[in-house]
Amino acid sequence: MGQNVRISKDKQYLLRIASDLLRQVIQLEKLREAVQLAEAAQALQQSKARRRRRINPKVIDRFAGTQLSA
Repeated sequence: MGQNVRISKDKQYLLRIASDLLRQVIQLEKLREAVQLAEAAQALQQSKARRRRRINPKVIDRFAGTQLSA
């Protein structure tokens, strides 16, 4: 009987550890997703900022593409 109680306590302990580990993995996945969303938002913002820059006609030939003027 005492051994069964010991095994039960060991199982409870292991289940608690597994539960905590699973909770941490879920939290890490949520954080990873949040970081990916933040990186995507930053890339989109930088892309929009690049498009908003004014074009210097001395540097850009609209018919030939981007090139430096001589």
